[in-house]
Amino acid sequence: MKKSALTTLCYIEQDDSYLMLHRVKKQVDVNKDKWIGIGGHFEEGESPEDCLFREVKEETGLTLTGFSFRGIVTFSAAGWPTEYMCLYTADGFEGTLTDCNEGTLEWVRKKDLMSLNLWEGDKIFFRLLMENIDAVAAVLLDVVMPVMNGFEVLEQLKNQDLIPQIPIIMITGETSVEYERRGYEYGVVEYIHKPYHAPVVKQMVKNNIDLYSYKTQLESLVKTQTAELEEQNALLKDQAQKLRNANDAMIEAMSNVVEFRNMESGLHVKRIRVFTRALAEEIERSFPEYGLTTEKIDIISQAAAMHDIGKITVPDGILLKPGRLTKEEFEVMKEHTSKGAEMIASFVHLDDEEYFRYCYDICRHHHERYDGRGYPDGLKGDEINIAAQIVSIADVFDALVAERVYKKAFDKETAYSMILNGECGCFSPRLLEAFLAVKEEFFSLADNYS
Repeated sequence: MKKSALTTLCYIEQDDSYLMLHRVKKQVDVNKDKWIGIGGHFEEGESPEDCLFREVKEETGLTLTGFSFRGIVTFSAAGWPTEYMCLYTADGFEGTLTDCNEGTLEWVRKKDLMSLNLWEGDKIFFRLLMENIDAVAAVLLDVVMPVMNGFEVLEQLKNQDLIPQIPIIMITGETSVEYERRGYEYGVVEYIHKPYHAPVVKQMVKNNIDLYSYKTQLESLVKTQTAELEEQNALLKDQAQKLRNANDAMIEAMSNVVEFRNMESGLHVKRIRVFTRALAEEIERSFPEYGLTTEKIDIISQAAAMHDIGKITVPDGILLKPGRLTKEEFEVMKEHTSKGAEMIASFVHLDDEEYFRYCYDICRHHHERYDGRGYPDGLKGDEINIAAQIVSIADVFDALVAERVYKKAFDKETAYSMILNGECGCFSPRLLEAFLAVKEEFFSLADNYS
């Protein structure tokens, strides 16, 4: 049976070496004593990939799992029929190497290839590979070609993501708009229609090579700068997280000092944090106009621990008084909001601006009232930062259900009713709606942190 004029050739790569076949076993062999890659002629009905996989399996016992199409080589010589070779490289395979009946298989280091008895065409190809395939500056494709037509080659180049890297120019005698549309959809940059004028083609190719070269340089520059920025951002995020962890530890310590002075169990701050988170998450779901996000809720929940930091300035005689405070004593107690804010502003080291702002607002404004009758600034409605409004409800609920030196604890149902009925302050109707929605969660958290 007459051999096909279509062949494949594949160079399989591993650990800086290529698998080479030393053709020494056949007495009559056009490749006698040559070192070549793996491949052979198409069988009837085979595609280039079918032939590639079959030849590699038959000659080496390996199954390819990763390969790249490198191009089509045309062999033309006097006295010989013209042949067309589909050239591949492969860097992925499975299986165990077996003996080949056509020669000896050996892994040859790349640096030793040129010392072998190679065909001149192989030397050219290896030289291009070693100098990098970037040596291909442009591709000119005819629509009508043997083995694969121009569009089939484009499909191969597309699958290997080569089209964005190399300008591709199509050559055709067709005037069909459909042909041009298909080419441009693949990423072809120009069409040359036959007959063509060589100087025009030369200039067209040069212009596109220059354009792609400039594009590649820009992309490389952007990629390098992006990598540097990402590295810097990662470093800044890491430093910010370390700083936030240090701040959290300091805030926790300061808050615990206040709790111990206040003769509390040490769980007050933890309860405020979990109540704040539960209420904030419900507000995020039900009232998106407040702009709360998961990240903001994390910050607000942490910052909530600072709400009573100013109580460290209140004298024990007032802070621990078991009875009702006098008017003068209450004025001193009220100062814990402004004094606490001053402490945060003056010596608490918070480089995170958003974290600082929430700490400050919560500390200063968690005793403001929605009707404007709170302290220290008499803010009204949504003039009060949403974080301070949330912590205010959490703080009041916790104060009601916990025993203090000046009062017994209320049961949770009574505490809820007192807040919803306006007996313990004036709150936003929307926040009260959210507060009611998380009633069971608040009850569960109160039990867990009691």
